[in-house]
Amino acid sequence: MAEVNESRDVATPAPAQPEGARSGIVRWITGVFMDPGTTFQGIADSVERPHPTDPNKTKDMSKWWLPVLITIVVGIGIALYTVPTFIAPMQADVIREAVMERGGAAADAEQAIKMSGAMMVPMSLVGVVVATFLIVFAAAGVVHLLMKMVGGKGRYRHARAVVAWSMLITTLGSLVKLPVMIAKSSMIVETGPSLFFKNLEPSDRLFKFLTSFDIFTIWWMVVMFVALSVVYRVSRGKSAVAVAVLWILLILISTFTPGGMGAGM
Repeated sequence: MAEVNESRDVATPAPAQPEGARSGIVRWITGVFMDPGTTFQGIADSVERPHPTDPNKTKDMSKWWLPVLITIVVGIGIALYTVPTFIAPMQADVIREAVMERGGAAADAEQAIKMSGAMMVPMSLVGVVVATFLIVFAAAGVVHLLMKMVGGKGRYRHARAVVAWSMLITTLGSLVKLPVMIAKSSMIVETGPSLFFKNLEPSDRLFKFLTSFDIFTIWWMVVMFVALSVVYRVSRGKSAVAVAVLWILLILISTFTPGGMGAGM
């Protein structure tokens, strides 16, 4: 009995907590903005945790879906304001003009506008979700390919974690721009060189090109540069080459496609 009582008095050491669990998700979120090097080292360590049931496998514990969810929530919130406030009235004018040109009556135009308006918000919300996931997975694929080309040591899941968490930068940019949109009653909020070209239309290629140098886009590229160097264990120079190629691709997409890079990018 004495031995039993003595064994009960012995404190059982608590199992070690993973670094990511100790630091917490909040620290990761703030660290993306304030200390990306240390933060992405922690994220990289969490990408390949030992699998709890299969010792031959690893488990991605980077929680890449969390910043994606944050981006989607912010995007939906912005869409709920911008679609009925700006996009729907512009679309109504286009529909009304098209119906009238075909010889339709005003009542026909209003009916078409009503039907279009009923679908516009739901479709926009679905578009936010689809576009966000498409950007994450497509950008991660491009980033992973570029990093492997410069000798990076990592897997696709590493690129996915970097892209997802670094998207918080452009998501912050969307949040910063929203109150300015409300104050200006305009969707066009410039935080880059396009601010100094008042005569340019948003459809102009020069305007689209200049928006690629938005301050939040530059910040995002810098964070990607630091993160990829850490996560793929390559020199800063090699990471800079990969990020430069990625940025050039984004500039081309933004400049020469109708939709540009999309919200949040």
